Amino acid sequence: MNEIKLFSSTDDILISQVCEILKENNIPFIKKQEGSGAYVGVLFGSTIGIKDIYVSEEDYEKAKELIKVFKNN
Repeated sequence: MNEIKLFSSTDDILISQVCEILKENNIPFIKKQEGSGAYVGVLFGSTIGIKDIYVSEEDYEKAKELIKVFKNN
């Protein structure tokens, strides 16, 4: 799968909402976090830093439109 970054945020709630929208629309995604923030999440159950959501090239346009609608509401 060729992945394209769809969305980035430091807000865990916002990331969860975007993931839920993608799940509801049957769009597979990968959530990534790099750096020390990922390790803090493993140790303490909470993450810091930027989280990225990636989707396939095939799903990117549909996912982008769904996120656009979400952000405008």
